[in-house]
Amino acid sequence: MVLSTAVPQNIINAIVDDLHDDQGALKQCAVTSRAFVEPAQRYLFSIIHLTHQYYVLSLSEVFKGRPTIASYVQELYVGDAASALQDSDSPFPYLLAAVNNLKVFSCEVDSEAGFIEKGDGDFKTFPPAVQSAFLDVVKSTHLLTLRLNNVKNLPYDIFTGSSVGICELSMIGHLRS
Repeated sequence: MVLSTAVPQNIINAIVDDLHDDQGALKQCAVTSRAFVEPAQRYLFSIIHLTHQYYVLSLSEVFKGRPTIASYVQELYVGDAASALQDSDSPFPYLLAAVNNLKVFSCEVDSEAGFIEKGDGDFKTFPPAVQSAFLDVVKSTHLLTLRLNNVKNLPYDIFTGSSVGICELSMIGHLRS
């Protein structure tokens, strides 16, 4: 005979809340029981660091399979974004559209790493889908912090209007060519 005791969801949530800064423990919680999956994923996917085009593709696939996970992302850091921004077939626009509760967005086009080719980092040369998704993120009322490094020719009028809620703005590198 197997005995089962249901643990109230508020207790499970409290356990996961206490483990919020322990990635290993959160991963273990996510595979412990279905009741732990959603609370653990809220923390596991709250801050995302993407450092290569491969990760953009992988995360996009995760979001396509489980769209709810994208709503957990609060902070998105994209490092060496040149290939994701320049590739017209990149899943980057989908990824940006999926993270609709984003509070912090950081995008770096790494000119020091030697990945920059002519036009990289220039907003005017981004494919239209990337431009549109990028502007939608910047204009989001949820977005509080925007950090851009080596992204140039961004239209300044995007920072005006009642829809922009940015409280912290950091633009480093070449803003105009």
